[in-house]
Amino acid sequence: MKTEMRHLHGRGRPLTWMLALAIGACAGQGGTPASAAGIVTCDQLADEPGKHLRDLVKRSSSTFAVGSTDQEIRYLVIRPDSSVSTAANAIVFFNGTSAVMSDWPYEMLKGSDVSLCDAYTLIFFDYPGVGGTVAADEGKFTFDHFAENVDALVTYLNTSRADELGTTIDTVHPLGWSLGSLAALKFAALAGANGYAADDSRKIGNVFLIATKPGGDTHSGSGNPLNLMVPATGHQAQCVTQVTAAMRDESSYVKALKKAMFGLMFPYVYTASGKTQGEYAGSSDEICVADSISTAAVTLEDQTTQLDIETSCEAEKPVCVKELAAFWANRAVEPYKASDANESGVPYAVYVQERNIVDDWNYAYCAQAGASWTSEECYPNPYVAPPTGYTRNSANGGPCLTIAFLASNQPGSLWCMSLDHITGKLVVINAKEDMFIQHVYGTALYDAYKGEVSASLNTYSGSAGHAVLLTDPTWVQGILLDAMPTSRGGTKGKRKP
Repeated sequence: MKTEMRHLHGRGRPLTWMLALAIGACAGQGGTPASAAGIVTCDQLADEPGKHLRDLVKRSSSTFAVGSTDQEIRYLVIRPDSSVSTAANAIVFFNGTSAVMSDWPYEMLKGSDVSLCDAYTLIFFDYPGVGGTVAADEGKFTFDHFAENVDALVTYLNTSRADELGTTIDTVHPLGWSLGSLAALKFAALAGANGYAADDSRKIGNVFLIATKPGGDTHSGSGNPLNLMVPATGHQAQCVTQVTAAMRDESSYVKALKKAMFGLMFPYVYTASGKTQGEYAGSSDEICVADSISTAAVTLEDQTTQLDIETSCEAEKPVCVKELAAFWANRAVEPYKASDANESGVPYAVYVQERNIVDDWNYAYCAQAGASWTSEECYPNPYVAPPTGYTRNSANGGPCLTIAFLASNQPGSLWCMSLDHITGKLVVINAKEDMFIQHVYGTALYDAYKGEVSASLNTYSGSAGHAVLLTDPTWVQGILLDAMPTSRGGTKGKRKP
């Protein structure tokens, strides 16, 4: 299988999500629906052939215009089949970079015994400009606007579609992966000042963050006269790609080293002896490994890399092949199919907007939540320039001040935007072999908040990376279920990973 992979962390084609999949894997408040669709039941998800969200999104998703932000989002709600008291708890899914609603794994939502959609209302949405919606202006494609959009959508569902929903949402549990974990965390932090305080009729319950980082590096950069801090952005793949690019000869030693480094970058594809991939494991000790890397070109200025990789995969279809096929299948149908195949899914301009706000998160810090869904007391890093052609928006900054002395894998976060209004837990989920966001950054965020709120850190014990939710979605669902309230009150209790 010939696979060309470009621009892991840069501003080229949006394949960061594809790599994680394939190789790892009040609208014023009042908004207006574009159609009567948008809400389905859990049994409709269970009836989907092939175990995916794709056809449900195609048939039943709807669009919603948010008057207060003048933006449009596509959404889909999956509610329990029958009336259950826990349905008033809504889990809101925030997509990762270049992701669409259909990309969330079925096995994380529906199980054989108990499932998220059997007991809770699940709300999926796309960012503005995705799924046939109107793109947002650059200055309005922000984490603050995402938070306001979600609040408007929840308000609309409660005020205009409660009968179809079968309940009124009283507790929102934001859940995000990668970029989405940043958006989910910012939503949760801003919510306390915007109608979701512990004594309000609507509350924030749990906050679920998969492959996350706190942001807020305001001190690193060559212009800092102290020169004691290194970038605290969580990005660790660059060191690997630089070394890979330096391997110019084709000796047997270099070939072996290239293969090993490929496995290090994407461990959920490469299964060494003694490691497993759960339900995706085949009979071979090495499935879907890199036979050769013919091209390894790195551009340090915009942090991009191009790898031309020849892989061989077993017939059992391990997770890399399975998720790569799903990635393209999700973008081959409406509402994500485009006349230009290169623009299917998330348009390139929207992908650039996503990467820009992540850069803001990395190199700016916001200390306070303000009214009207605004981040306040925001400070940019004066020593690091924004991407070419982009003006830094400090309001997108991370909610914690994060520094790393001398070593980027030793971050520390402090002075975080308060989460003391949440009524559930801060739940951090990560994997030690994540080469996109080092797991120590999720740990730093957990450490910064655990003194203020109830918190749990869940690190995958097997071989997994950035796409841990794809490597073992049932494990992730178990963690979510453990934290969620039950019809008997309380939670389900700790589940072993």
